[in-house]
Amino acid sequence: MCAVFSHTTALKYFRTPPEVHDLYEHYPDLDYEQGKRWVARSANAGESPFGAMAPPFHLLISEKRVGYPSDSFIYHVWANEVLPGMIWDTEHGFSVTSPMFTLMSLGRWLSTHQLTMLLYEFMGNFTVYRPTEEVREALQSKIDSNTLSTVDGWVPALDADGDLTDLWKRPPLIQWNDFNRFVSSVEGVPGVGRLKAAARDVYGMASSPFEVRAAMLLGMPRRRGGQGFAPLELNHPIPLSAQARRICTERTCFADLYFEGDERRPPLIVECQGNAYHGGERAAEDDNRAMALQSMGHTVLRLRSRQLKDEYHLDDTAKCIAGLLHVDLKPKSKGFKRAERSLLADLSIDWWNLGEIQRVSREQSKFGARN
Repeated sequence: MCAVFSHTTALKYFRTPPEVHDLYEHYPDLDYEQGKRWVARSANAGESPFGAMAPPFHLLISEKRVGYPSDSFIYHVWANEVLPGMIWDTEHGFSVTSPMFTLMSLGRWLSTHQLTMLLYEFMGNFTVYRPTEEVREALQSKIDSNTLSTVDGWVPALDADGDLTDLWKRPPLIQWNDFNRFVSSVEGVPGVGRLKAAARDVYGMASSPFEVRAAMLLGMPRRRGGQGFAPLELNHPIPLSAQARRICTERTCFADLYFEGDERRPPLIVECQGNAYHGGERAAEDDNRAMALQSMGHTVLRLRSRQLKDEYHLDDTAKCIAGLLHVDLKPKSKGFKRAERSLLADLSIDWWNLGEIQRVSREQSKFGARN
């Protein structure tokens, strides 16, 4: 059996665009001690033989083998049956734990909020990839020369100057039926309960980390730190009228956050506008889109990240949205405010570092035993 990357390393693999793998002629073979020694020497020299999948490398092993953790490798023993589909083979000489298996493995190390964030990423059409400087330059060169291939639907998000950002668009890794099937198959395994709890606050398919932050802060129940404005839906499709199509030349718009209207008010659309991606021509497109939606009777509110950056700005934003939704927003209790600060702290993490595990004790390395 070839080496199986798990935990943080599997997460970074799923965040790596296929185009990047093609930049490496071959990856080291970890099935042999010689390959592991070469990787360890490279890591000690500050090099990254697996690109953004940086050391320490997390490897899944069976109970019959013994792995000794080091600065370069962390071994995890899965104490249960490996079911079909839990391990994915790659064309690069190694395997990885499946997206669902990866999430469950990380669940015991992360807060429920952070696991919800990763669920949004895996179920959404975005990821965050931070390349080494060498890889960034190679990708930017391909972008500038218009030679970057679109492999398996992966497309980089560029800033207003045409420069590469850390945001990439790609098809979802997980559907709801995948989630339900997996949790049923591992019922009773530690970590599954937290995975189910995290899924409660996933309101649809997100397209960026900012959309995830906005959806969780605005939609989650107040007792869990949110503002309780659910139900809401992410990337809700809105077919445009003939008049609206003349304004923005699109047939359908997708509302970042959509709150259904009722007899008292029209639908509310919250547009999440990240600073890096909404300048230049994109700003003009956003203006046309907002006008088109408003021409159909929708209320459109544009949201910037600074309006959610702390509890004080969030307070002002919540009052504004409550007014638009005709909701009576009562002051939060001390317990609710503590939950809000906890949620804000988790959501403020650098998304690229979400899911990082640097150290694992021998006792912690074994997981998967059913209760």
